[in-house]
Amino acid sequence: MVTQINIAQLLKIDQPRVSKLINGREKVSWPIAERLADIFPGKSIAQWKRATPQELKLAFSQLEGTPSEIKQALSKNQEAA
Repeated sequence: MVTQINIAQLLKIDQPRVSKLINGREKVSWPIAERLADIFPGKSIAQWKRATPQELKLAFSQLEGTPSEIKQALSKNQEAA
């Protein structure tokens, strides 16, 4: 299971900001939307910008491993594409 700390490291933000995003107290910024689009290529940057807290929670629940393991898997997926 990925923690908010892991998500924060992956998105290059702090953990309290992750909490605000998934609890709807803060909207996704353009830089965060861009990082989300890199991690989850099924949605565009604009779609991530408009993402609801529920969509963020669902996406994050699909992640497995440490931030470095996730980054490694993403690199392999991008190389294969």
